[in-house]
Amino acid sequence: MILNNHRGFTLVEIIIASAIASLLLLGAIQMMSLQTSMQIKSTAKMGLEGDFLLLEDFFVRQIAAGGGNALSPLNSYWVEDNCASRSPFPACDGSDRLTILTSRDRASCTVTASTAAGLGWDLTINSSGGCCLQNLDLSENQGIVIKSSMYAQVALSNIDEAACTLRASPGPASGNDSFINAPPINWAGAVLSAVSVRTFYRKPSTNELHSFVYTDANSGEDRILADQIYDFQAALGYDFNPTDGLCTETEDGSGDEWLGNRAGTDEEIGSDDFLNASLADLKMLSVGIISGYRDQGYSGGSLSILNGPARDIDGWKLSALKIKTVVRSQGVFE
Repeated sequence: MILNNHRGFTLVEIIIASAIASLLLLGAIQMMSLQTSMQIKSTAKMGLEGDFLLLEDFFVRQIAAGGGNALSPLNSYWVEDNCASRSPFPACDGSDRLTILTSRDRASCTVTASTAAGLGWDLTINSSGGCCLQNLDLSENQGIVIKSSMYAQVALSNIDEAACTLRASPGPASGNDSFINAPPINWAGAVLSAVSVRTFYRKPSTNELHSFVYTDANSGEDRILADQIYDFQAALGYDFNPTDGLCTETEDGSGDEWLGNRAGTDEEIGSDDFLNASLADLKMLSVGIISGYRDQGYSGGSLSILNGPARDIDGWKLSALKIKTVVRSQGVFE
């Protein structure tokens, strides 16, 4: 008789083997999940670093273009700190708005006559040898008029090249001392230049960074530059204490020559530590941006940039970008 000595697995053995296999499989799954999570975070981090490089290059170019070697830095930059709503922009939720004026061409026209018209002026432009307005790029309907120490950023309308006249009204950037220092005066003898007025701002409801180019007093073209932007700040550097070609920045404020670079300060030109500074001392501009990427396990706390508020977004790892650059037109107007 041939006996069958082959023995099968007992139920206990099968249960133990299954448990071991499950543990091995679970470990493999956890390892794969960890590797996938690390890969996602690494990709997100590299993406953020790439975005920061693009934003840095973009703002260095925009700041350097301010004035276009035709306008003084005094008339080229405007920072609205912790700004309220201003048509067509929302309130900033602790962020800043930055407006940059750039000359659209190197041409300028002389104003030969000026008549008050509402809040603005009707201007007659030099027409000797043909209307000078033909030499200006007025496609964005923005300009700046300068007469000695008087100046005003103006929105242009009723442009009539045949009569060589136009209407100049307080422009979108005229809410700042850098862009309007003009009581209702006679602008005869002033110089009119065509400018581009571009405002950079953060939209809190969507955490987007926008660029707005004016084509009229309160309207224009709005573009999204970047998303996942949790703060946007700007600071102005002045060379005055002493005048040495540098804009000194210090953590404790001692000898500091920057406005808007430290939290808890409310400084302005002509008072306190900036008593001896003037708007014409502007030499540098700094931009600060906070962005990040999703990281559910991260709890690193809050982050701030320049004089902005502390930002803390649940489930997001935040990083800050700080850009400093020299304003372009300073050498032309010294």
